[in-house]
Amino acid sequence: MKFVGPAFWMMDPSCVTGGLPMQFTVFPYLLCVLVVLLAFPVLARPEVAARPGTLIGTIIDVRAQQPAAGVVVIATSPTLSGERSARTDEQGHYRLQRLPPGTYTLRFEHPDYEACAREEIQLRAARTVRLEVELL
Repeated sequence: MKFVGPAFWMMDPSCVTGGLPMQFTVFPYLLCVLVVLLAFPVLARPEVAARPGTLIGTIIDVRAQQPAAGVVVIATSPTLSGERSARTDEQGHYRLQRLPPGTYTLRFEHPDYEACAREEIQLRAARTVRLEVELL
């Protein structure tokens, strides 16, 4: 008796392996290989894994209640080689860009003010963290 149609492979004993049709035993492996091949290039791209973040903010002189210009802002982190710095503008604004994600310490230094530091600042990938500081 010859079977015709889609049920042929189910009835032919030469196509059966271990009691299951061969298509059912190979399909899970092929699916896993396909998923890995498609996911690997996406996960391997460095810009997806760790896009840089930004630290911004304003520094105010507590006594004058005015923006503090010329304050040096220094960022350090275990994920950062060395340190990054910026200087506040006339409005007391600072911006540290293209920082790798991680935990940061910011130091604020100026000859007219007491030195100040903020620790444990969490910066995530592709995020901007705003930190307002008042100096004495």
